[in-house]
Amino acid sequence: MATALTADEKRWKAENDARTLVEAESIRTEKGRLGAALKEITKMNKIKEKEIKLAKKVVGKKPAKKPTKKPMKKATTKRKK
Repeated sequence: MATALTADEKRWKAENDARTLVEAESIRTEKGRLGAALKEITKMNKIKEKEIKLAKKVVGKKPAKKPTKKPMKKATTKRKK
């Protein structure tokens, strides 16, 4: 359950939202900036889709078997005294 925001938190959130809206308008009006952002979103989505496919493969697999413990081999090199 979410807690109620304080007056300061509400004010900060409103100020932050206002800055976000101003920046969004700037992106929309500057030539080429919106198009570049949309291309980046497309790239980001492709990467996320690949990650999701890999995650789905992992979810369907059984856990790997635990390796058996092998006795340690003795060192073959001699130490200098």
